[in-house]
Parts: sequence; C-alpha cells; structure tokens
Amino acid sequence: MKARALLSMAALLLAAQTAVACGTRLPAVQAQIDAADLAELLELTRVATQEADAIFIGTVTALVHPTIDQPERGSVRLAVEQTLKGDPSPVQAARWKTQFTFACRQSASFHDVGFRAGGRFIVYVRHGEVTRSAAADHLRSGLLGLDQERAIAAGGDPI
Repeated sequence: MKARALLSMAALLLAAQTAVACGTRLPAVQAQIDAADLAELLELTRVATQEADAIFIGTVTALVHPTIDQPERGSVRLAVEQTLKGDPSPVQAARWKTQFTFACRQSASFHDVGFRAGGRFIVYVRHGEVTRSAAADHLRSGLLGLDQERAIAAGGDPI
C-alpha cells in the first residue's frame, strides 16, 4: 500500500515538473513570465526592424523549400499587401533558410522562418534573405499581436 502511494506520488511530481516546463504554472507566476517575455519580444522586434532592409505583409504565391540537395536556401515570392519598411512593390522575392525553434517562450523562437503556400506573413528581409517570418493570419496568437508588431515595424510605438 505504501509502495503504491509512493509510486503515485512520484508520478505526480514527474508530471508536475513536465507541465511546468511549458507554461502550466500558477497564474501570478505565468503573468510574470509573460511580462518578461513580452518585453524581450518588443526589444527583438525593434532590433529586427532597425536591421531589416524591408518589412512587409504578404501572401505566399511561390515557394521553393530547401532540399537535401540544396539545403542552404529556398526561395519565396509574395504578393505584398502592405509595405512597412523599404521600397513599396506589389511583389517581393527573397531567399530563406528553414529555421524552427520549439520553445515555450515566444522570444526564443523569434527568428523562426517557415512558409506555407498561400499563407499570409509579416516578413523581415535583410540583404535579400528572410530573417524572420511570422504568420499574420488568423492562426497568429500570443503575446505580441500583429497590430503591435506592425506599429513597431512602421516606426511607431506598440499599441
């Protein structure tokens, strides 16, 4: 009986540690973590905006993924909906390298680059290469909203 109780307790502790690893925390603790992460995201967005040659929101019209034969770069072509920085153009093309970081904190995956055909994205380009892309459609969620990111990228303060 005691052994079963100890095993149950150990399992609960292990499950609790696993849950805490990705955000299942007391609301006050999670609010502190979210506030710190949002501050980091705001700063990362400011720096990315300063470093970017172009920032725009567009829909993917052509996409070539990096392959095993050509792992260095893929290419993306987007129909531009809104230019936030750089020369306005109805179409933009850029090289990109697949980057993806699985992390509980959004700021840890800030420079993720990934596209899907027909997807709508906010795109940061430096020296002809995408340095960040974030979905701008209904799938976007999280601490830093599109309107906030758009305001920073356009040279203003976040809403």
